Amino acid sequence: MMDAVQQARCVSVAEANKIREKLLELTSKRGRSRFSHMMMPISCNVEVDTKLGEYIEIMLEAMFMHKKIQFQYTEINDNMEKVLRREGKVYILNLYTIYWSDNNYYLIGSHDNHDGLTSYRLDRVENLTISEEYSIDAKEKIGQNPELYIQEYIEKSVNHFSGESIRIEVEYEPNQVTNAILYDFAGSSVKVRKQANGSCRAVFSKMNSVTLTGWFMQYANMFKVIEPEKLRNELQEQLKEAVKNYEK
Repeated sequence: MMDAVQQARCVSVAEANKIREKLLELTSKRGRSRFSHMMMPISCNVEVDTKLGEYIEIMLEAMFMHKKIQFQYTEINDNMEKVLRREGKVYILNLYTIYWSDNNYYLIGSHDNHDGLTSYRLDRVENLTISEEYSIDAKEKIGQNPELYIQEYIEKSVNHFSGESIRIEVEYEPNQVTNAILYDFAGSSVKVRKQANGSCRAVFSKMNSVTLTGWFMQYANMFKVIEPEKLRNELQEQLKEAVKNYEK
């Protein structure tokens, strides 16, 4: 919990320290002593965006009042600057939950004129206010068991774990660093067999997604995909494009 407080960009340094002290007060004297030896993560509180905290308060109040929220959304131009999307269009959303992932907050909800769920990153939201309109209940909009539906949406869309699980076979040169990287990614169910030439082949299952190809691009110098052929071909094309980019 202390790590999460330390990393929250909507909490100031002073507020983070107060919360940390209150959390420590809940422990015993021995517990405080033990926690004092923990390495604190690099704080994100110094980059606190007070607007995020204000927006979270507004959204919590809107959900409590069963009201929609309205806001403008930004995109990033070629100068890496935020600009209002669609000339400042105002979006009206039935907000169902606020989700925190990788130190970013996401608004999960639905629009009246669209089926299913949609999401927005809070740090790209501008001018958020509570609408006068009452929100449509999640059960009415997305069906029974909305919590399960929302969780599935988060896993597929927000966390980018979209797609079906596929069997992957890779070849690599074993050493402590490479082994650890593979284990962290593939999990304990990975199956490894030694090759006659001293290399290893590992088999595991993973969701087919942008995250998957990105991981293999990151570690292209360590792992070679053998199967599936489609993933192997995609990576080969991306690697060729990367080389062309550096040859310009």
